[in-house]
Amino acid sequence: MAKLVLALDKQSWEIAPPEHDDTSLCDYYVLHKKIDDYLHSGVDGIKMTDAAFFTGVYDSVYGTYRNYRNQFRHGKYYGSERPFPKIDVFLDLQIADIHDKNNKGTNFKIAQAIARCTKGFVTHTNVHGISSGAVREVVAGCQEGDLKTLVLCALTDESYDVAYHIDREGAIAVYENALNAKEEGAYGLILPGNHHEYLTPGVVGLGMPIWCPGFGRQDRKKRDIYEQLSSWRALVGDNPEHAAIIGTHLLEHPNLDEEIKRIKEIIK
Repeated sequence: MAKLVLALDKQSWEIAPPEHDDTSLCDYYVLHKKIDDYLHSGVDGIKMTDAAFFTGVYDSVYGTYRNYRNQFRHGKYYGSERPFPKIDVFLDLQIADIHDKNNKGTNFKIAQAIARCTKGFVTHTNVHGISSGAVREVVAGCQEGDLKTLVLCALTDESYDVAYHIDREGAIAVYENALNAKEEGAYGLILPGNHHEYLTPGVVGLGMPIWCPGFGRQDRKKRDIYEQLSSWRALVGDNPEHAAIIGTHLLEHPNLDEEIKRIKEIIK
């Protein structure tokens, strides 16, 4: 079964607007309650961007995770003895900077800081695959802890095509970026879930975990999310480390738990 990762690509005040128009960023009680619901919903992971990191969403996720961990250690889990669900926490920072000839430049230092300061909590971060030097530095920095490196091999925004060498045959360029990621020791790849032409047998055949965002309203062919996920699952094949990353569709769904069950049935 592939993983289902919930994308919390929102600022705290989007998730929990402040009750009064004051200096508070958000309604922290509501924020913590919603985060608690998300972690209880059956997702396999959480993805957070810089916006979540700087507006309190990251702190809320970490605080909730820590509370769960402490409860489980004491044999309590909201009145039961269920084990804490082991989830992935993906810090989506999209690192990309000029690399140092000694592979100890800014990319390395960012990844090293994440690996050391979030050890035991954050499990994945990512780097743009446009520079093998940047990928190499991030992989090295992640190895300072238990952090896994995901490499962005393509973006569906056409303004990035030149940087990713997709002005020529796109699928070939994506394969080359993916192959370079593997050679540099990265854990996995990030490819568009709304552009399946990049999920070629060559890319899938590298045997690396493939994490894909873009499901739902972003689909280029205007398919519904269930058809889109079915197509994706057929292309990537059986790998329990593959992941579908879904944000708005789940965050705005009126019955989150049931929708997660439905999606996990499709991608199993």
